[in-house]
Amino acid sequence: GRALGESKMRYITVKIIDDVPKIYGIEKADDSKPIYVVEGPIDSIFIENAIASGDSNLSLAAKTLIAKGFSKENLVLCSDNENRNKEICKMTESSIKLGYKVLIWPDTVIGKDINEMIQLGMSEDEIENIISNNTFKEIQALTKYTFWKRT
Repeated sequence: GRALGESKMRYITVKIIDDVPKIYGIEKADDSKPIYVVEGPIDSIFIENAIASGDSNLSLAAKTLIAKGFSKENLVLCSDNENRNKEICKMTESSIKLGYKVLIWPDTVIGKDINEMIQLGMSEDEIENIISNNTFKEIQALTKYTFWKRT
């Protein structure tokens, strides 16, 4: 569930079966093309072939996908656009060091997540284009990340 108004808890997840992964959209993920791992289920609706981790720990969701047979090379971890959030920064840096492809949002993008970007008037195609042009790996990702977290 997701809070629609002001609330300290934005999301709450209830798992009925413990061994079922907490990943929204895993059943429709196509491993023959990039799979975009985003935080929120609503965000995943706007991006083709996206799944949602249900929280900010995208590398844990990626690890679960890999254990289920998905290719690490096809995963793109797309954290929210919150470069001032220490938790997001820590997880993004960790994901880079673990060898994942990551999205580093350009500083021109307004909106903290994909859903908010849509609400602010961006199209799905615009957002997918930004993601495509700002996905990095290894040293290039670390360099882009270093500048991103400072802006």
